[in-house]
Amino acid sequence: MDASVTESECTLTGLPSGATVKIHVVPVNDAGDGAKSDTAQIVVP
Repeated sequence: MDASVTESECTLTGLPSGATVKIHVVPVNDAGDGAKSDTAQIVVP
């Protein structure tokens, strides 16, 4: 799996159909890291 991250979006590629993916995000800026988001779970169509 590869991830490409920009200021407001992330694209995951190379995931097989039917795979379960769990993700969370952590905001980062000059002030440091923010709180981790709740985990989101999806199934790749």
